Amino acid sequence: MIFALALIALGLFSSKVLFEGRYFQGGTGLFRLAEGAAPETGSFRSGSDGGIVIEFGNLDFYSVWIKDGEVIGGHAQGSAYWEILGGVFDGQNLQLIMVTDDQDNCNEWWSHNFFVESSQVTLRTSVNKCGEAIVEQDVVYPRTGLVRPIQMKYIPSVFAPNSVAPTMIPAEETLIFGDSESYYVRIVDEEVVSGYAQGSADWEILSGVYDGINLQIIMTTPDRSNCYEWWSHNFIVEDSQVTLRTSVNKCGEAIVDRNVVYPRTDN
Repeated sequence: MIFALALIALGLFSSKVLFEGRYFQGGTGLFRLAEGAAPETGSFRSGSDGGIVIEFGNLDFYSVWIKDGEVIGGHAQGSAYWEILGGVFDGQNLQLIMVTDDQDNCNEWWSHNFFVESSQVTLRTSVNKCGEAIVEQDVVYPRTGLVRPIQMKYIPSVFAPNSVAPTMIPAEETLIFGDSESYYVRIVDEEVVSGYAQGSADWEILSGVYDGINLQIIMTTPDRSNCYEWWSHNFIVEDSQVTLRTSVNKCGEAIVDRNVVYPRTDN
């Protein structure tokens, strides 16, 4: 009887954890975002406990999870449900990449650039999977709450709804392209997980997404300042070359139809 009650209690706990919480999945387990008191202001690069959550919108709603200036997850909801994969945030400028299973073709993923203020968030520039840009959007979303802290709490992967079996090996590949400007992009299960680029500056590739043809990355450098501290780039990848189609900088300024061709050097 005691054993049966313990199993029931465990089942109720795991159900509550899975269906009432909000999560960031990564590594070998599931990370739950714990609610906490919301400060009115905060340091966005302080490295405090778990980071912060900023939320905005109404019919289109965004919940963005940030730690040490990097977007580590989140979600958006509107006509579709979106998973926020990654991005970067400096306290005012926000760049993120989000993907969905509810759209296809060029609209399967988007990179968005926002300007964040205390009462509202303005969408400035968007680039879709095919490198098509929408500039000077000026779509204003109300802030739906104060910035609040998050704290990552580890929950064993047995509770994860999409946990990977120990015998499964994630698909990993590396894209290397360029000459005087070179890119090294590491991809695991279609997500860009790390990398670097070198040219007139050294860049760290933070995040992105890749479907075998289209590639979107966000990269940042300490060697630049102001609007040029980070860029989001959209490429088309072919057997012998990679073509840079569209770029958006930290301030939401877009360069479209770039057509800069880099040779593939990983073949």
